[in-house]
Amino acid sequence: MPEFRIKRFSELHKDAPSAASLENGAGGGHHGGMDDIWRAATDQRLASIEGRLAAMPTTWQLITLVIAVIGVIATFSIFTISRVDRVEARMDALEAKVDAIPSRLSEEMRAMRMEMAAQTSAIANAITATRQQAPQVILVPAPPTKAP
Repeated sequence: MPEFRIKRFSELHKDAPSAASLENGAGGGHHGGMDDIWRAATDQRLASIEGRLAAMPTTWQLITLVIAVIGVIATFSIFTISRVDRVEARMDALEAKVDAIPSRLSEEMRAMRMEMAAQTSAIANAITATRQQAPQVILVPAPPTKAP
């Protein structure tokens, strides 16, 4: 297997310039020549990558800020929802109390009417009694008793 790799390596690099020609300054140091168009494209891509890397700290700061804002909003929402639930429970209790008021008022009014009717009846009876003539009292003599 290692022989295959060495053979494959030598096949791929058979067109490469020799080490002696590179030491003398001959050759471009790579396969094919490096022309100005390729160099300009490479410089442009490198500048683009450098610009992106320069913006990375700002990008990470923005991402962190967005995540923090989302966390604050979520926390506030949870707090608000729990408070709304408590307010809803209080409102339900208050609604039940308000719903009970008409029946309680009805009972109280009925009791007051009955009490007023009793008081009115008592007053009417008292007035009637004072306006009536005094009852006639007829005295009947006692029967004679025999003496023994």
